[in-house]
Amino acid sequence: MQTTTSGRHWRPGPLSGDYILARGCSVSSKSILLLALCWGCFSALHPEAAICQKQVTYVQVVNKATPTISVTLSAVTIPYGTSLTITAKLTGRGSAPSGSVTFLNGATALAVSTLSGGSASCVSTSLPAGQDVITASYSGDGDYSPVTSQPETAAVTAETPAMIVTCSAASITTAQSLSITAFLKGGGSLAPTGPVSVSSGGYASPPSAVVDGVATIVVPPGSLTMGNDALLVTYTPDASSAPRYTGAASFLAVTVTSAIGTTSSKVTVTASEVRLLSQQSDTMTITVAGGAGQGTPTGTVTLTAGSFNAQQPLVNGATSFLIPGGTLGMGGNTITASYLGDGTYGASTGTATVTVCHFLFDIPSLPPLSAGAGTTVHVTVLTDIGYSGTINLTCALTGSPAGAQSQPTCGLNPSSVTIPPGGAGLTVLTVLTTAASSTALVSPIGGRPWGIGSGGATLAALLSFGLFSLRRRWISIRILTCAIAFAGLIGCGGIGSSNFTPPSTPATTSGTYTFKLTGTDSSGTDISNSASFTLTVPGQSHIKIAPVGGRGRRRPNRHA
Repeated sequence: MQTTTSGRHWRPGPLSGDYILARGCSVSSKSILLLALCWGCFSALHPEAAICQKQVTYVQVVNKATPTISVTLSAVTIPYGTSLTITAKLTGRGSAPSGSVTFLNGATALAVSTLSGGSASCVSTSLPAGQDVITASYSGDGDYSPVTSQPETAAVTAETPAMIVTCSAASITTAQSLSITAFLKGGGSLAPTGPVSVSSGGYASPPSAVVDGVATIVVPPGSLTMGNDALLVTYTPDASSAPRYTGAASFLAVTVTSAIGTTSSKVTVTASEVRLLSQQSDTMTITVAGGAGQGTPTGTVTLTAGSFNAQQPLVNGATSFLIPGGTLGMGGNTITASYLGDGTYGASTGTATVTVCHFLFDIPSLPPLSAGAGTTVHVTVLTDIGYSGTINLTCALTGSPAGAQSQPTCGLNPSSVTIPPGGAGLTVLTVLTTAASSTALVSPIGGRPWGIGSGGATLAALLSFGLFSLRRRWISIRILTCAIAFAGLIGCGGIGSSNFTPPSTPATTSGTYTFKLTGTDSSGTDISNSASFTLTVPGQSHIKIAPVGGRGRRRPNRHA
């Protein structure tokens, strides 16, 4: 509304609209014009002028123009949290409308923007999911009256959060509880919140709240029916998440069996490779043994190793798992196998350690070596992805038979290898054994005194037998010669062993020897690895020499 006030000295101006005189006098614009031309005639034209003739106050009511307003949206369908640009356009008969525009979603104000050149806009990222009715309200200015646009509808779609559900075991007994974990993740900065529940048959769990995207529910023992159970896990968004997220659901399959027994069981975990590179897979063999005279354990085994978790049924008391490459972390990894038990046997666990290495040794098997022989083999140094550097190599004997002599030796050439990125190294391994010295190959003569006599003893014996016929006369001579012969046998080493000398270098003792090859990164870090290999030295053949001489003796001729 535009107001103009004047007294008796009125100056002509724009005359349009209606005029309201003070004290309730109302006249048209034409009447005012006549009033200006002939104030004296005013009272004649309007009987009410008698009360207005001393002072005239007039107010001009101006009819403002109504502008045209329209609203446009940058998109008519958007996911929740996506920005939406809303633009208002105003046009009038003359100059462009000025002032401000308020953008609304229903009755809720979204933003207030100032017009520039007849346009105003805002960007909203907080529209709730559903059908949002958007309008623009113009406040007006000196030339234009307020106006509100026709509504435009924006469809904001709620997001279904990603939900991953895991359980502590795929098979339980009626005496075991079951832990269920739900992991929820949304696409924006606002994490899903609200309750998660589990239901199956006649069982329904109490709701568990999602905290930091995780909710856990423990199903008590005996809550599920025996057999194969399908568990429905349901997420329901709360008030803070409902504008953005929809509900989500997932199924789990669980087998419920009768309660387990109490007989002890033993789990053994065997790895096909206890040392490997990070991208190598590994097969784990699990055996479950019961007590003596008991039946073979049945049921299932769960294997956990790093991020790996799987379950397999037992077949004849055993099962196996393949751990994919890249699953285990660098260094030592504990592999745990958990047996859940059956109607006879109780639950038990077993572990094994698998080490993921920066490099490994590929050592061929050594052939058996007899004493004095040697062999060489090529050893390959295999490296993990991304490793490079220089590896210092050593070889040492770590195990041998009890009392072993002249133990074998090993050496490496070169004793260090430089590995380029993604490459491998090569060295030559030499293993040597020791042969016995030549004296060790001759056995001493067996201890029979008449095999090796002295010359004097032999001569005395011949004289004795030559003079046998004269025994009656020469008895005293025979006694003397026998004494001489006996003394000769004793004095000249008749037993033959006093002249034997032991060998100075014995042969390598037969048996199995164990060696260790060790590699260490030259940078001084803790990067190292080792591998063991064995050598077999077969038993030696001994040479035996028969004793000289014989036991027989010629009978004397008793004829005269």
